[in-house]
Amino acid sequence: EQEDPTKISLWWWKKSSILQTRSLLLQFSLLIHTPLSRRLIEYFHCNKAMVDNESYLIADYRIKCFDGDYFAFLGFVIPIVLFLTIGLPFGIALYLWRHRKELNSPDIVVQVGFIYSAYKQGSEFWEMHEILRKILLTSAILFYQSEPSLQAGIAIGICFMGECMLNYFQPQKNRNLFWLAQISFFFTGVKFGFSFLINGVWGKLRAKSLGTTLICLDCVILVASTVLIFYSFKKI
Repeated sequence: EQEDPTKISLWWWKKSSILQTRSLLLQFSLLIHTPLSRRLIEYFHCNKAMVDNESYLIADYRIKCFDGDYFAFLGFVIPIVLFLTIGLPFGIALYLWRHRKELNSPDIVVQVGFIYSAYKQGSEFWEMHEILRKILLTSAILFYQSEPSLQAGIAIGICFMGECMLNYFQPQKNRNLFWLAQISFFFTGVKFGFSFLINGVWGKLRAKSLGTTLICLDCVILVASTVLIFYSFKKI
């Protein structure tokens, strides 16, 4: 018996709508992942005040750590950290691994294809690498704010490892995007290197002149990004 074309079309429309909705929710979750994770991790970053010997939240000194209100709100923070900060990238990585042989199938592409469509085959994991790198650079080093030189040194190490991974895998299909990432990774490490020198060898006296240098570096990145993006669109 021949299937009704209207029913088939309706079934496909419903299925594609569900898959696209999942994809949009996932894209939104990835968009807010790094800034929201940073705010959540800040909730665990406390500092003891010399005045009353009490610990306060560095992000907001009106909040006292380890009292009743702090632990009450901690019940909301921990589940979000587990499900969003840790669970989201881990879940996506597990999903990509389990479906690694069918990443080109229509159902998979519609849902999560945006994660790896810009990367070469075998480098579909790269977005998870970027999430981890951003979390380490924006959140993990927060706990070393009392030791700026150590904080900058750890950040330089993270940038160096990211640079090595980038050059080893060269995951981007578009060569211009690869060079854009290369420039971004390099100058991020350079900026942390200046921070290390200011807090260590050079001291605060050169901070003002180095501030101008850092602004110039940002301008170089902006110009290079604009040129590479324009060149990419021109080739298309």
